[in-house]
Amino acid sequence: MHNGGVRGLFLLLATSVPICVPPEPAKQQTAPEPALPTAPAPPPPAAPKPPAPTANEEPSPAAPPKKASRPPDPPQEDQPGVEFDDCNCDCKEPSTPSRPSGRGDPSVEGELRFDGHPAGAAVSAKPRFFFSREGWREPVRPRTEASGERYAVFGLRPGKYFMSVAFEAAGKWGRTRLRGIAGSARFEVAAGATRIVDLDLVTHVHFRGSPDGHWVGGGVEKSPMTVAWEPLMDDVEYELRVWRTLTPRECADQGYPKGTAKCFLRAMTKQTGVQLTLRPSGDSEYSYSIFAKHNGRRVGDASGGRFRIR
Repeated sequence: MHNGGVRGLFLLLATSVPICVPPEPAKQQTAPEPALPTAPAPPPPAAPKPPAPTANEEPSPAAPPKKASRPPDPPQEDQPGVEFDDCNCDCKEPSTPSRPSGRGDPSVEGELRFDGHPAGAAVSAKPRFFFSREGWREPVRPRTEASGERYAVFGLRPGKYFMSVAFEAAGKWGRTRLRGIAGSARFEVAAGATRIVDLDLVTHVHFRGSPDGHWVGGGVEKSPMTVAWEPLMDDVEYELRVWRTLTPRECADQGYPKGTAKCFLRAMTKQTGVQLTLRPSGDSEYSYSIFAKHNGRRVGDASGGRFRIR
């Protein structure tokens, strides 16, 4: 067979006989196969909550700080003619009104009264006024006028003031011998206004067992203890308030300045003595104040010094 016939036969076989070698696939960019989904890992087990502390346990150090709690005060013993209750008074100074004023008008004016009557009827003496201004060290000496129960103060500049008034001479009110009456107030003076400050003056309540009538604090007492005072006048109701100074930790937790004292107990009586049952003071101190009221008006007061209960 000549060469042309061989070449034609080869071409015929090449086109009619399948070749066992698969063709090379075309190259193309394909996205990687996604990974098979797997179950999510279980979350780590939560740490067990610590049990709540009991009354005699301290809170856990890891817990957020909590306000210090103080054991409840012991109940007061029943006493004839004495009524006890918790003291929730805020003991804030009463607000004072004002009126518009013009040139030559007083900065402050008001009434000085004792037991609802002009103060001059209780003590035959002229009142003495004392002033201090907040933020000033120098004394303030404005012009003052007083006639009967009315008084007026001239020449005070705008600012916050403390005023005290005293009739220091002795006097007699009914069958009661007074050793003077006094009162005080805090107020603010504004430009173009006259501040109205009415004062119900009081006399001093004298504690028994003290040479000058002032109870001297700073000592250590035992509970129960008795607080007694001299009678002021007939038909007087006495209110005894007991205070406790907060510990440094309590002041920090409650946002009070260091050394703050809060009233926690009151006793109302027409007698001249009260027995108090107090728990040991620990890092704090106690004190008390007494207020005498006649026909609903305050006519006397006194404050005892600080003391501790062992």
